[in-house]
Amino acid sequence: MKTTLIKFLKIINKYTVSAGQRGWTPPDAHVPTCHLPNVICPANRWRMSITDVLSADDIAAALQECQDPDTFEPQKFFQTSGLSKMSASQVKDVFRFIDNDQSGYLDEEELKFFLQKFESGARELTESETKSLMAAADNDGDGKIGADGMSAPVRSTKDELGGHPGV
Repeated sequence: MKTTLIKFLKIINKYTVSAGQRGWTPPDAHVPTCHLPNVICPANRWRMSITDVLSADDIAAALQECQDPDTFEPQKFFQTSGLSKMSASQVKDVFRFIDNDQSGYLDEEELKFFLQKFESGARELTESETKSLMAAADNDGDGKIGADGMSAPVRSTKDELGGHPGV
């Protein structure tokens, strides 16, 4: 039984779930894609990398600025990574990419791995950094961040930089 389960899990790991389709889709199968720049399409979100919507150079620069523990500053990260230049809709798309369990919310456990969503080798956020990010984006104090909550600090960075909200 244990051997069968391990074989089954190995087979499943070779495939990805495609949003909008039932069942498993092999990685080389045709999956509908978005043709809009800087948009994560639900049909191909599972197969995308964050560098499909943000510049790899900007992400690298943002991660470099906070590579040491307790140096992560959300506003600075959003600005350097290019998130602050995105529309509210695009920020929500990135949020869905970051939301591991697709619950529609980020909790502290998911936030701890926030940087690793931008680069798998990045460090985890410290407890104080995680709490700081939660405090910046948790609008109602329930210990979870929704897509709108994440958009607020990103958008406030854009406003502080002289951007136009809603652009």
